[in-house]
Amino acid sequence: MSADNMDEFSQTQHTPVDLPKGQQPVLLVFSDDSTLFFARLMRDLLKSAAPDCPVAFCLYSDENTLSERQITTLLPEGPDLVLDRKGLHAVFENRNIRAIVTSRVYAPLRNALKDMDKAGQGRLRAGRPCLISFLGGLDFFPERGLRHRLVSDAVFVFPRPDIKLFKEIRRQSGGAGFWQHVGFGHPAALAPKAPPADLHSRKDIYFFAQAISPKSRAGRRHLLDALIAIAERNPERDVYIKLRHLPGENAQHLHVEKYDYPSLLKKYSNVPPNLKLTACVMQEALEKAAIAITCTSTAALDAMSEGVPTMIYLDYVDNFLDPLNAPMREVFKTSGAIVTLEELLFLKTRPVNPAWVADMFAERSLGADVLDAIEAFEGREGQYDTQSDTLHDTEAEVSRGIGVEGQGERT
Repeated sequence: MSADNMDEFSQTQHTPVDLPKGQQPVLLVFSDDSTLFFARLMRDLLKSAAPDCPVAFCLYSDENTLSERQITTLLPEGPDLVLDRKGLHAVFENRNIRAIVTSRVYAPLRNALKDMDKAGQGRLRAGRPCLISFLGGLDFFPERGLRHRLVSDAVFVFPRPDIKLFKEIRRQSGGAGFWQHVGFGHPAALAPKAPPADLHSRKDIYFFAQAISPKSRAGRRHLLDALIAIAERNPERDVYIKLRHLPGENAQHLHVEKYDYPSLLKKYSNVPPNLKLTACVMQEALEKAAIAITCTSTAALDAMSEGVPTMIYLDYVDNFLDPLNAPMREVFKTSGAIVTLEELLFLKTRPVNPAWVADMFAERSLGADVLDAIEAFEGREGQYDTQSDTLHDTEAEVSRGIGVEGQGERT
């Protein structure tokens, strides 16, 4: 379904002005491949927790960078709703939307809630949608992203230690006096599954490329040299370079690839036939992968979550030029997944550290946690305190000592 504003959705002859709560959809807003990946994962989690939960995909047209191929591949049925800046700002006026869940707090959403705050008790209005924001993914520099999410009704943060950072940022911001739910987790970082039953029979190796890292041409050629060596050493295996997007695609994306692997690979005269390029969706790659390799791509989390042995290689040429290299090393330094060049070439994977996993990955009940946050938001009347900083933490967080102020912060 496409609409220029939410009135078309809420006031048609087929749709009553006030739908029963059970029929009010959770709106998943997206505008590029990253936010659409998130929306797909969140849809699956919500449906797993509550099969009858209505979900609607909303394309924010003013920031759309998706190609027709990406839309067709990732969302073949198309978006349920297309909104421009004005329409997205007005979404909180719609009584038939139960919640908005997004991994990017678009300016119209932030501004709409800020406008409510300026209007006094606007946030208390009954029947408005709840805004739930997640991080865009693993954020190596989270402070700015966390600040953008201060305005949200519910915020899900990860890794776990960053919950304390978010609360400190909120305190420093003046502790706006409104109810806010703080949860833990991200759909791309769910508790790792047991290794796939067919892992022993899998052969394929997938290298998950990142758009802006390695930064230099030499760094990328270094990676290609290593992948060619792996392919030549293992002729019985197919080695895939999993592209984020095709050359020339996503030219308006926040992260534009300067040296794409297909173009670089054309410069090689003898490429082994078992080194291949693919732009398949992430899930398809993980269902076939025997080993996942990456440098600074957070696809490492997706692979670990699916129980696929994962190797993170950071010692490529010119790594000192890469602003993502040091933060990636810091975040994953105790994971057990960072490997040397020798380990990479000989495909020597390591087990992942369970203590690191506990801080990074959420339980697979995350969809239920989101629905619980929505219900808590709907029952917030009477919990609003204009004189204090009111936080609502999940029971799981409180039990781990990350609860509301006065109940002990985790150090």
